[in-house]
Amino acid sequence: TTSRILEYADLAPILAQARAELVQRGVKVVPDHWQTQITDSLLNLVQSNKRDEAYKILMDGLLSAATPIPVS
Repeated sequence: TTSRILEYADLAPILAQARAELVQRGVKVVPDHWQTQITDSLLNLVQSNKRDEAYKILMDGLLSAATPIPVS
């Protein structure tokens, strides 16, 4: 069997976009929750040119466990 590890690089653009949006919204997502949202099905969507759908699923999942960043 072949490993899909290198294929996960295809997610880099939507992961970067999601991170930027979370920063803009002023919320934080713990690394463990990020990891739960990076799935084979998300990768399959991106590789099937369904980037917008993948991004929405990713953001919905991330925001479900987001916490506000305190304003100092």
